[in-house]
Amino acid sequence: YWSSTTGYSWAHETINPEPLIACVYGENFFVAISESLPYHSIAGHQWNEGAGTPWMHAPLHDISYGAGRFIAVGNGGRIAQTDNGNAWGRDESFSSFNLFQITYGDGVFIAAGSFGGVLRSADQGQTWDEQVVGEYDIRQLIHTHRGFLLSNGSELYHSEDGSIWEILLESDIKILNAIGDRVFGSRGSALFELNLSVPSPTWQEVHVFGQNQPISRAHLARVEP
Repeated sequence: YWSSTTGYSWAHETINPEPLIACVYGENFFVAISESLPYHSIAGHQWNEGAGTPWMHAPLHDISYGAGRFIAVGNGGRIAQTDNGNAWGRDESFSSFNLFQITYGDGVFIAAGSFGGVLRSADQGQTWDEQVVGEYDIRQLIHTHRGFLLSNGSELYHSEDGSIWEILLESDIKILNAIGDRVFGSRGSALFELNLSVPSPTWQEVHVFGQNQPISRAHLARVEP
């Protein structure tokens, strides 16, 4: 992985031979996961292996932070939790679905995965309600200014609080991220924007990047003039 304190100069560092899958920041900590182990760091340097939990043999896929808690999800409904990335005190299976994504917003954690499986927790991950949204694996899930969005590769769903989901539109565009009412997505090397503030929003192509390299992730920030 690479780390930087300024965004201009980057240093290459190594934790262990096992590749990192996801990383999130919260409460002055970075917490990263590999398929089998968690790691935590205060400033992106001197990473330490998390401890204190009998880690399941199901691989992890994603991690999110909210309300003072880090929650990671994986195969077999695996949900692991920690307050600081060091001591992981809970690692259980809450569902038969493989969970690929997790996000947090407005006091709610939403996890999603195989065959449309969606889990919702409004009590910091202590209990989870399960439902099925669509028929296919859910690989993209984000929280926006107007609630939650998820995509299964052919349909885009919206929910204000993760309880009731409705199809927003049919689309194969991959959700990347959102800022305000603007949601950004990709198809191959093309970048698209979806404006949630208008009735019946549709994706609009905004840019095509060169070299035909597919866009996998995007991080957004407001820049003051």
